[in-house]
Amino acid sequence: MKKVLLSLCLLVVGSSLLFGQGQIISVTPDTVTPGNNILVSIEGQDVDFTQMQGSSTAVRLEHDNTANSKYGYNINVIDPTNLQVTFDIPMVDGSQNSSTGWYHLYVQDENIGLYLDKYEAIYVDGPRIVGSSVNSANAGQTITVSITGASVDFTQGSATTVSLQGVSTAEGYNVNIIDATTIEATFDIGANTSSGPVEIVVFDPTYGYLSLNNAININGASLLSASPDTVSAGTTFTMSVVGQNTDFNLLQGSSTAHISGPVMIYGSNINVIDATNLEVTFNVPYTQDGMNAGGIYSFHLNDNGSYMNLYPALYVQGPNLTGLSVDTLNPGETVTVSIFGEHIDFTQGSGTTISLN
Repeated sequence: MKKVLLSLCLLVVGSSLLFGQGQIISVTPDTVTPGNNILVSIEGQDVDFTQMQGSSTAVRLEHDNTANSKYGYNINVIDPTNLQVTFDIPMVDGSQNSSTGWYHLYVQDENIGLYLDKYEAIYVDGPRIVGSSVNSANAGQTITVSITGASVDFTQGSATTVSLQGVSTAEGYNVNIIDATTIEATFDIGANTSSGPVEIVVFDPTYGYLSLNNAININGASLLSASPDTVSAGTTFTMSVVGQNTDFNLLQGSSTAHISGPVMIYGSNINVIDATNLEVTFNVPYTQDGMNAGGIYSFHLNDNGSYMNLYPALYVQGPNLTGLSVDTLNPGETVTVSIFGEHIDFTQGSGTTISLN
């Protein structure tokens, strides 16, 4: 009996050592180019890969930004601490995102409780955007930007597009392929764009979506204030908005305004007073989709892809129960109770129910 218990104890401790404390200590190669299949060697420590069961074993790479997963195949266990697996690394993934970037590695086998990971295990050194000739621009400005790529040949592209994404969304025009690694494009920065960074996004059918984060900083306009700053739910009111370095006269017919808080409410009748003042009408409900409309709201203006925000902009006093005419009940007693509320209109109710809990 003692021998059986001793063996069982060692088995449990051994399993904890192998799979509770195990780790991946090296991955080879750690840098690859896309468009190929690669054989990856994985070395572990305090593990026993020979215990893995093929039907429950999975080895995958996960992209750092897009979370796109690539599962390995032809998993070959060399010895208890070494295995090899093959991965296909295409130029683009199924969502047309470039495969370039860092990948995290995961080795799993649910049947034996194995779960190992290595952060930034493999870097796919592929097509990417590395530079912009313009790094700062003003709201309302038209800019022509030379965009530089690496490991690319833009001269092969037949449908290359360029855009800005961020505080301003703008499609590039007059797109010109200068040479294999350089594209030139012109952008109109909206006059009512707030300050902040934009990224350059290039789409090429061969390389997918390539982007350069924080490529251009926009010196933009801002919203200073909104009034009134407090209203009651169930009311229609006109909000006056004051801007700085804005030109509301250039607002287009497709421009929209909304307030966002516990619920989202779109405005109507955007009325431009002058370059720095406008008015928007809002109809504030008591509730929306079962949510009480009371709370703090921000104001958002979308001028055809140029965005401006103000927070906090408004406080909505939502419907609330303030008291009852009866505060004590006796068992078996029937009473009539008056219920009092604020920022509410019970006469508008249909299907109102009342209960005690």
